[in-house]
Amino acid sequence: MRRKTAMAFLAAEAVAITGVAAGGVAFAGQRAATIHACVASSGTLRLVKATQQCRSGERRTFWNQAGPQGRTGPQGPAGAQGPVGARGATGPAGRITGYALVSETRTATGGGVLQASGEAVCPSGKKVVGGGGAPAGVDARKVVQVLSAPTSNGEGWTAAFRATEELSPNTLSIRIWAICADVSS
Repeated sequence: MRRKTAMAFLAAEAVAITGVAAGGVAFAGQRAATIHACVASSGTLRLVKATQQCRSGERRTFWNQAGPQGRTGPQGPAGAQGPVGARGATGPAGRITGYALVSETRTATGGGVLQASGEAVCPSGKKVVGGGGAPAGVDARKVVQVLSAPTSNGEGWTAAFRATEELSPNTLSIRIWAICADVSS
């Protein structure tokens, strides 16, 4: 008989927990409350207030709607890559303002194999956006370019050339260009 009562009690608690759990969804987000009940020897479960007494032949029981938070589980596997997003809107058209082309000519003279270098500097307030250099008035097959780059301050272009053999007349002229524009930061 005692075994039947215990089984009936467990069955009643399971039914009550299931019923309260289903109804407990309405309490989501509220603090966990203790639920009080009285269980008859037949297994019948009756919900009562915390201060209410059980009837003769009933036994008091209680439980919480929410238990303590469990441990964090292991990280799951990485998900599949999502689809490619939509193409963004076209930005505003770019525009170069304050365009200026500056050039300088430098000449090296003397004996032996010559080297000539120089800079083309942008007007005040402008920055270099490109540039270059070339030999001037000499057979280009007898000259190699050894440097072509913006100046370290970004306000001009520097270039250097070296003759591969003695030139006749013994003069090496070069031209350097700087492409300059207004550049906002």
